[in-house]
Amino acid sequence: MVMVKVDAVTKRFANVPALTELSIEVKDGEFFIMVGPSGCGKTTLLRILAGLERPDSGEVWFGDRCVTATDPGSREVGMVFQNYALYPHLSIFENLAFGLRVRRTNRKEVRERVTDVAKLLDLQELLERKPKQLSGGQRQRVALGRAIMRQPQLLLMDEPLSNLDAILRERMRIELRRFHDRLGITTIYVTHDQKEAVSMADRVMVMNGGRIEQMGSPEEIIRHPSTEFAARFMGQPPMNMWRASMEVNATGAALISAGSESSWTIPGPWPRIFIGSPHIWLGVRPHDLALASPGEVADLVVTVDVVERGGADEVFLHCRHRDETLVVCVAGTRRIPRAGEEVGLTVRLDRIHMFDTDTGARIQPLVGNGRAAATALLVGGELQ
Repeated sequence: MVMVKVDAVTKRFANVPALTELSIEVKDGEFFIMVGPSGCGKTTLLRILAGLERPDSGEVWFGDRCVTATDPGSREVGMVFQNYALYPHLSIFENLAFGLRVRRTNRKEVRERVTDVAKLLDLQELLERKPKQLSGGQRQRVALGRAIMRQPQLLLMDEPLSNLDAILRERMRIELRRFHDRLGITTIYVTHDQKEAVSMADRVMVMNGGRIEQMGSPEEIIRHPSTEFAARFMGQPPMNMWRASMEVNATGAALISAGSESSWTIPGPWPRIFIGSPHIWLGVRPHDLALASPGEVADLVVTVDVVERGGADEVFLHCRHRDETLVVCVAGTRRIPRAGEEVGLTVRLDRIHMFDTDTGARIQPLVGNGRAAATALLVGGELQ
């Protein structure tokens, strides 16, 4: 196990930046996941950590050792790829033992270590089979076993579950996390699937265009996204975003308007820079919207476009609000509106998020020391 430090790493391909001045620290024994869209730099950073790519500038440290110029074989790193890359003509035993045999490890130690790893990953009954005789999940466990045969101090995983079906992916997520907790190997994991990140990670780094959008626990990023991109990317279904206007009055309170029929006053003080700035992104997660009860005043009026079943107890309503679209999560036990029906929604105003449309940065209330603070929310002048 080892602490990993990436210090101001930049990497370009044909003058196109893949990573720009990127710095992170991964704690010893941490399960650290990098998420982001294709092309955001996740795999490039993983390859730099493995020694398969060299940064144009910046440094990589494993503990107190700078490994920026160290070759891959000397880094004590295990790597699991999207492609299992097993040797089809070798048995599972020989696939697991291959790396040890190349290093001329004695036969007794090879057998002992293969037996230990096979037991750890529940592969004991499969050692005499060939890869083509195994299921996808079994092959993935063999690839993982081969990576840890070297007893690495760092385990790198590049979208290892993307070739599996949905049910198997669910099971393998649990197995990988259980495996990590048993061995405690520092693990850096790349995925574009935010569900994997939420269910497995100690910390998540959301990347976009070779830069860090946000880094923190899954709960922190979902509840307090620092940018509009992170808010949209993390969460299932994604956060609803629609344009609204924001004005700050003389007392510092913000008047948020999402159309002539919807407006909320939120005490501040808020940044004075937004006085006269007409547009913001207003974000609300689908689970923080609800159908208004009969006689209840609605915060928004929308038209249902599509009704989607999300499971036994959840239904997702895909709706239109003016020129924007939004998703509402409702319990499947109540009456579900039909497509084309107009319905009223209530909003959890203590859970709304606001972002600057120009920079994407989160807009937060001000306090004396300039840090964000939770504030009471008012609707129509009444405390909610």
